[in-house]
Amino acid sequence: MKESPEYRGLFTALGTLVLFSCALTAVGLGIARAAIDSFVELAKGKTPTLSQSSLGGRPTVHADVARAEAKVQSSRAFLFEVSREMMASAEAGQAIPDPLEARRRLACVNAATSCEEAVDAMFRLGGSTSIYTGHRLEQCLRDIHVANQHLVVSPVWWEKTGQFYFGLGLGMP
Repeated sequence: MKESPEYRGLFTALGTLVLFSCALTAVGLGIARAAIDSFVELAKGKTPTLSQSSLGGRPTVHADVARAEAKVQSSRAFLFEVSREMMASAEAGQAIPDPLEARRRLACVNAATSCEEAVDAMFRLGGSTSIYTGHRLEQCLRDIHVANQHLVVSPVWWEKTGQFYFGLGLGMP
């Protein structure tokens, strides 16, 4: 399929770094989704050692899963909102304004951090079952930490985005 000039222009307008950071952030969202789903499935059938109730029957577990869901879903919504605004700007032939670029960076680092926290929580809740090589929660833990090692979702973006709000510019590209 031949690439249309319209889309080549949109992708060029947004830039490789922007597209890659949003794509990597989306991977993190998928990993977090898999971790939550995997844990819920595990918890439905697991009765921890020395326990008389199932893991999935515990109110504290319900609350922890709800917190993880809130982190993932809210960070996803923020990323999608910013992505739509960036596409609208690019489609209008406008450069991405600095306040929107700051929001994009913030959305990416927020999603990366939130997803890592959600995966870490599901891994811990899974107990010793989670630690075995090949278990889905072990894979999710490893994958989210590997993805979040990349510069485009580095915690440095908290600082760089924060400095923008103090009138100090965007900092690194």
